[in-house]
Amino acid sequence: DFARLSPRARHAALLDAHDRFYGANARRARGEAMRDAPYARGDGDALAREHRFVRDEEEDERRGDAWAVRLARRYHEKLYKAYAVFDATTRDGETGARWRTAAEVRAGKGQFTCGEKRCETSDGLASFECVFAYDEGGVRKKAMMKVRACARCAEKLGAGGGVSRAKPKDRKREKKDRKRKRDAEKDDAREALRGLLEM
Repeated sequence: DFARLSPRARHAALLDAHDRFYGANARRARGEAMRDAPYARGDGDALAREHRFVRDEEEDERRGDAWAVRLARRYHEKLYKAYAVFDATTRDGETGARWRTAAEVRAGKGQFTCGEKRCETSDGLASFECVFAYDEGGVRKKAMMKVRACARCAEKLGAGGGVSRAKPKDRKREKKDRKRKRDAEKDDAREALRGLLEM
């Protein structure tokens, strides 16, 4: 039964079902970027030159006809941006980060195991929201990312500041608030009905 599976097994089953359902179309879409691109000696160089951590759609539209920009945009669309993978080996207090690849999503890296690139711990994980400041094309930029980390890697990640624990939704409080709102609406309706009946 699906409900009895562990989170990791459920995740693997869903990805397997996705691949079976979309099958050849998904595999074909992954290869279109390279197949449709004209042969060039420097595909990797073009991708490295045009890759952006966070894509700017206005800039892409302005330069959309350039082959290297289309290639970089296709690559960026294939990345999974729910969680990031980070490198906690700090040099001058800096931490590197990138979005997860399809293989890492299938393996559960950064979601079911620690998001630090070398750590494989799956116990005691917590979600954190980080402000990632970086230089891109000579311009200083910032992006909000979400990472999952074990206690040891979270300490390394928090050393640079700008890290806050992601707050889980308080479902009980939300449920009570909805009930209070419904009760207040019912009371208002009853008062309006009494007013009409007294006329």
